[in-house]
Amino acid sequence: MVSVRTTRGDGKGEKEVEWTVYILKSSEKGLYYKGSTEDFGKRLAEHNTGRVASTKHARPWVEHYTEKFETKTDALKRERYFKTRSGYRWLKQRGII
Repeated sequence: MVSVRTTRGDGKGEKEVEWTVYILKSSEKGLYYKGSTEDFGKRLAEHNTGRVASTKHARPWVEHYTEKFETKTDALKRERYFKTRSGYRWLKQRGII
C-alpha cells in the first residue's frame, strides 16, 4: 500500500490532507467498486446507505484495498488506471482482485 501524507493550512491551524483510492467489495454479490475520496469513512458510509446510485444495488460494501495519496490529481490518476484493462491486470497479478 502506498501512503503519503501532507498538511495544509485551513485558517484554523494545520490539518492533515490525504486522498484515498479505494476498492470496495460487495459482501452480497462479490462485485468490486473502485473510487477515490478525501474522506474514506464518510464515502464508505454513503455507499452502504444507498446514497451512491451505482453501488446501492449490491450493498453492503466492505473495504477491500486502499492506497493513500498527497494530491487529488495523483489519486484520480490511480483511480483511472485501476479502471483500465492494464490496471485490472495489475490488480489481478498481485492477487488484489
